[in-house]
Amino acid sequence: MQSHKKTRIGYSIEEHVNKDLIYLNQDINSWEEVIEFLCVNVADYYHIEMDFKDSVFERESRGSTCYGNLVAIPHAMKSFYKKTILSFVTLSKPVQWKDRPVQLVCLLNIGTDSENDIESVFSFLTELINDPERVKSLLASGSINEFSDWLIYGNLR
Repeated sequence: MQSHKKTRIGYSIEEHVNKDLIYLNQDINSWEEVIEFLCVNVADYYHIEMDFKDSVFERESRGSTCYGNLVAIPHAMKSFYKKTILSFVTLSKPVQWKDRPVQLVCLLNIGTDSENDIESVFSFLTELINDPERVKSLLASGSINEFSDWLIYGNLR
């Protein structure tokens, strides 16, 4: 079967997405709880120091990481791990993220060994933010595999 991965000059977001760090239809009631939830899970999984969470909150205090279309992409002030990490959560209902509703959140860490990822990851995330149908499909995903297929391939294989 031929792969239909969206790639940009050989780049695929798939290498940065860990299915163990995708959470669907979570009952979380505030943007602060979303950040806490994702940071704790990522820090536990990768054994990252909890300064990571503090740095994400500090970055958020300097300006909202909500970009519209129900999407927020919180991230730390600096990298806390050698590889680029994308962790996702969909919420059972939107939360108010500063001045906008958010239902899909991607916690981002650009790896210390992965500075070349910055342009490709941000390009991918910009495409996602600007694709309301894809966001809607991600929010409606009934399984981690379905979410991952929509995220990585842009459709169901």
